[in-house]
Amino acid sequence: MKLFTIGPTQSFDVVLKEKNKLIPYFRTDDFSQVVYDVTDKLQKMMFAPDGSKTIVLTASGTAAMEAAVMNVFSDKDKLLVINGGTFGKRFTQICDNCKLDYTEIKLSFDEEFTQDTLSCYSNKGYTGLLVNIDETSIGKLYDIKIISKFCKENNMLLMVDAISSFLCDEYNMSENNIDVTIISSQKGLCCSPGLSFITLSPDALKKIESEQNRNLPLYYDFADYLNNLKRGQTPFTPAVGIVYECLASLSYIESIGLQNFLNSIAEKAHYFRSKLSDMPVEIPKFKKSNAVTTVIFEKPVARKLFTYLKDKYGIFIKPCGGENAEYMIRVAHIGNLSKNDFDMLIEKINEFLTMENNV
Repeated sequence: MKLFTIGPTQSFDVVLKEKNKLIPYFRTDDFSQVVYDVTDKLQKMMFAPDGSKTIVLTASGTAAMEAAVMNVFSDKDKLLVINGGTFGKRFTQICDNCKLDYTEIKLSFDEEFTQDTLSCYSNKGYTGLLVNIDETSIGKLYDIKIISKFCKENNMLLMVDAISSFLCDEYNMSENNIDVTIISSQKGLCCSPGLSFITLSPDALKKIESEQNRNLPLYYDFADYLNNLKRGQTPFTPAVGIVYECLASLSYIESIGLQNFLNSIAEKAHYFRSKLSDMPVEIPKFKKSNAVTTVIFEKPVARKLFTYLKDKYGIFIKPCGGENAEYMIRVAHIGNLSKNDFDMLIEKINEFLTMENNV
């Protein structure tokens, strides 16, 4: 089996080794130290501001997005939500569910995100901005510098879903004044799905403290998580095995160097995209994350290609949903994949396209 998917991913050997171990009991000082190590390494790699705290949440990325919104914002806030696809829409659905006051900035598939996208919302009383910095459904990467500058000028909290961008693209909380970062275990960390992390800046922590009188769901109450974090624990049973996987992954990245790790992903993305130039396909012209490439076919063959690769070769690419389901696939560049793997994938896609043209 070979995974060219954005999550789960082709895990590194050190992570696979960790998966095969018996999961230990976790209400111990030893496990507390593992939690401290994981959260410390995560904060260092995302350049979190001094005084930041990281919530360890056993839940999907969507649950982490929802929990972050519920804890940080209230009906006293006025929010901007950038919606450029499936996951931007998810933030709007969460805001609707929480009955929050928000304005949706809706972007079409090929619409560029620029400073003008935000300029008309300046000085309008907005208190927070929510964005999926890489809109995973299409692989569009927004310019964090533009967003950061706008939020700073308007004194807004900045919440970033970096689930498919962290450890794939350059990411710096301090430099870009990011207050909340949401990530999950199955993307850049290349671990099993089921664990999410929410890193909160000192300003976000103050905001949460000011909203503590709200009636939050028991499982999502960050005050309880922050209190338990003091002893390196979570209030409820965590996905213990995945915590150990994350430590193995982070230690591996440390051993080769964060910048070297990011460079290797960028090189694989560039290599794959350059190979597509000789094929009867297109890739979007917008700014792209190094994590994933959207490939657009001339004919409605995408679903058929997905099935062909899966059934004949055990190769998994990422299908797309919605109106583009028959014309688009996504190919990830993260995890334990080499340029030879991408050569093989190109060969098999060409094989399929030749077969289709001869039908």
